[in-house]
Amino acid sequence: MSRVNLAIIGGGLVGASLALALQAGAKARGWKIVLIEPFAPGDSFQPSYDARSSALSFGARQIYQRLGLWQAISRRAEPIKQIHVSDRGRFSTARLSAMEEGVPALGYVVENAWLGQCLWQGLDKDVISWRCPAEVTRLEPLAGGYRLTLNDETTLECDLAVLADGGRSGLREQLGIGVKNRPYNQSALIANITPSEAHNGMAFERFTDDGPMALLPLPDNRCALIWTRQGWMHSVWPTWTSAASSVNCRACSATAWEP
Repeated sequence: MSRVNLAIIGGGLVGASLALALQAGAKARGWKIVLIEPFAPGDSFQPSYDARSSALSFGARQIYQRLGLWQAISRRAEPIKQIHVSDRGRFSTARLSAMEEGVPALGYVVENAWLGQCLWQGLDKDVISWRCPAEVTRLEPLAGGYRLTLNDETTLECDLAVLADGGRSGLREQLGIGVKNRPYNQSALIANITPSEAHNGMAFERFTDDGPMALLPLPDNRCALIWTRQGWMHSVWPTWTSAASSVNCRACSATAWEP
């Protein structure tokens, strides 16, 4: 039975980022880390309209720079140059500009598919071993660590286990770790759209009684739309209209989810 110092269960954005942040220190100490993930990343990046996106702050950019990843991430990171914030039913608005703040960008929008590719390619294979595709079916506490049973019936032991397998973790439930839930009675439509005019790095955020709506710039003059509504949202195709511009949904792929 093999044993490692640290087992990270879940190789998504959180798990992979943690592995990257720890790998330099682990290498200096001679530690071994295993990253266990049920879904193998693709061998190449293919842009897709159903890809979700993450908005990274300027501070997140600095972290990825220290990890040596920003050069790769920036190839598909769209800078947010301006932000327009409004509140429905009120005349006042807030406008932020990267130029006025003296920074290259107020933030960056990156498709998760591309961000995941960059994270996995940045892992040091001498320090971090992959078990992928693989899934932990059982997690048993031991004196001084944990025993993990995988879905291929193999086992391994670790000094420390990190659960990074999502908010609905079955392993968390196995260990009896409780959570507090607060229902918002909201759903959100998430879509990537192609506007009829250039977005010029402008991000919009609008607050309404039903919840916030955001339109974030993406590469190739696309935009990520996040539209929050009360209750369940059914088949809705969005049209965004503002004082600054009118954006028509020319090509759109959307999924509804319940937070």
